[in-house]
Amino acid sequence: MVELDVDLENPIDSVCNDPRRGHELFVYIEDESIDIQKRRRPLCKKSLDGTTAIFLAIRLGVEDKVIEKMVQVGGQEMLNIANDYEENILHCAAYFNASPRVFQYLVEGGSGNMLQKKDCLGNTLLHYTCGWINELDVIKYVVQK
Repeated sequence: MVELDVDLENPIDSVCNDPRRGHELFVYIEDESIDIQKRRRPLCKKSLDGTTAIFLAIRLGVEDKVIEKMVQVGGQEMLNIANDYEENILHCAAYFNASPRVFQYLVEGGSGNMLQKKDCLGNTLLHYTCGWINELDVIKYVVQK
């Protein structure tokens, strides 16, 4: 039996990986009257497939400003989470052809070792960008970093 880490005192946990309810998560993380640690918690929750809300947001191609806010609130703790295939958020951004601005938010918000992190097959971010990115500016950005 799989146990899910759901806090019944914090109902936002149930929406953090539900694409139909992303607007609720965004309103919650924007609410500065709520303690930053409480706002960060749902962003760091893993779903059954090992991804977090920011993986889902990038996969769905949400607006850059939403990703920026998620990075501001989630911080390095959120950005350093890898999925079940050991892919970090930069691998995901490359695979789903994220914009140059999203790459900038992720790189500047994360730790330096994110750029060299390998997935379970040994592929780095550079492998992903060369294979999936359509914009030369993103590839140049990754190489320069």
